[in-house]
This record gives sequence, C-alpha cells and structure tokens, in this order.
Amino acid sequence: MHTNIEIISQVIDYIDDNLDGDLRLDTIAEIFGYSKYHLHRMFSFITGMPLNSYIKRRKLTEAARALVKTEKSIIDIALDAGYESQQAFTNSFKKIHKKSPDKYRKKNNFMPIQLKYQVDENAELNGDRVMDVKEVDGEEIIIIGYMANTAKGFWVIGPCHGKLNKVLDDIKNRVDSNCIIGLNDYTSFSLEDEQLAYNYYAAVEVSSTVSLPDGITSKIMPPSKYVVFSFFGNKKASTKNISMYIYEKWFPQSTYRFNEDAMYDFLKYGEEINEKGQSKIEYWVPVT
Repeated sequence: MHTNIEIISQVIDYIDDNLDGDLRLDTIAEIFGYSKYHLHRMFSFITGMPLNSYIKRRKLTEAARALVKTEKSIIDIALDAGYESQQAFTNSFKKIHKKSPDKYRKKNNFMPIQLKYQVDENAELNGDRVMDVKEVDGEEIIIIGYMANTAKGFWVIGPCHGKLNKVLDDIKNRVDSNCIIGLNDYTSFSLEDEQLAYNYYAAVEVSSTVSLPDGITSKIMPPSKYVVFSFFGNKKASTKNISMYIYEKWFPQSTYRFNEDAMYDFLKYGEEINEKGQSKIEYWVPVT
C-alpha cells in the first residue's frame, strides 16, 4: 500500500503529464481515490500550497516557456493551458508574471514561477516552495555589518549575526529597519581542503557609511538587475535547499545570465515573525 506522500508524488506526476487536460480537483480526487477535501488538505500540507494554485502556476509557467521558446500563437498557448479565451488567459498570466503574454514574449526572458514540485519527505524546506519570483532593477546598495571568511567552516556565520544584533540599536541610518542581510561575497572565492571559502557579511542596508560603530565593516554593491526569490521560512534554518534549487534547477531552465561583475548573492531576512514562527525571506541574485 502506498503512503500518502507517495500518492501525492503520483498526483504531481499526473498533473505534469496532463497540463493540457482536465485537471479539476474532483477529477484528480476520483482518479486517486481521495475525497476532494482530503486531497486538498494532504496536497497543501506536503507542498505548502493548495492544489488549484499549484496547477495554475504550473500551467502558466509552461505557457511562459512556450512564449519564449516557440513560435506558437498566444491563442494556441492559451488553449493548451486550458483557457477558453485569450483574454481570460491574459488576465491570469498578468497576475502571475506581472506583464501581458505579448510583453513577456517581446522581453524574451523565461522566468519559471513554478517548476515541477519534487516531493522529499526529509527536506525541511524545498526550493519548490518558492512562492514568488520577480525581476528587480536594483540601485546601489550600501551595507554595513560584520564579515568573516568561511575557510574555517560555516560556523563563522552565526557569530557575525550575534555581533550585529548587539549594535542594531546604534545604527541610526538604516534603510529598512525590518530587514537583516546575509551576503555571500564570492569575489575572492577559493576551495581550501574541500571547504568553500568566501566572505560572508551579516549586515543591514544603510543610506551612508557615516558614523560606523567600532569594528564594523562596509560594502557597496553597484546597481544591478536581480532575480529575487521570495519564500517563508525560519530565518535561523539553513537555506541550502533553496540555494540548490535556484542554482541547480531554476537557472538552468531560465534564460537569465549571471552578472559576472557582481560576484555575490544575498538574502534579506524579514524581522516580523508569523504565527508559524516564519518570516519572509528573499534571495537576491544579480543577473544581466
């Protein structure tokens, strides 16, 4: 007998095999022997989102892929995605991708919003749970904080945040008082005895570097375009799964290129905690 997580994995396979077919909740529930309520509840628990939302996001992600990588007409792509009219498709597409299908095609950048979810019962946070992806034209960013090199191990990251927390009240020119930044600076990246070595900053964004607390360092990031991935999670938990998702799964399927003049990425950790003990986290990657 299959476990529930195995059945949900089969449901996900079925959805991807039938993105141009009948993917109503009641139809899928009947095929897999669930009630609509229990399928919705189990799917939401395992994937972190309702079944109908997942289906819509998958359909519109593949529609975006078709717009960029094929010459199919917009109406044909709309019909393939299960929409009865181009206008209905356009309305849904704009809600997810923030621009019309026509403008998306002209921009010619494929930005996956929802890749196929990979069920992993052991992972604390799967990259597939990224709830939003957007492109941002970023201005110059000035950060101040505490820096350490990871050559000795990733344990050096925690103490940087500990030092920063002690001086937060002394930093008067913060740009966003509800945000802490974790910057991975790969400019002097090396691999020492199989240990990834780069400079890590626990920092905050400021309007200038005037009146820095003792022992604190600064870094200026020039203007750049970014792809920003948003999700909710425990800000003290590892983001390794998210990083693997972004670099090993998302970028290989997108048309974006890394900004070779900006050898870093960073996370913005929201300070506000929800009822689940989670905060909003954004992963910023410079691109061209």
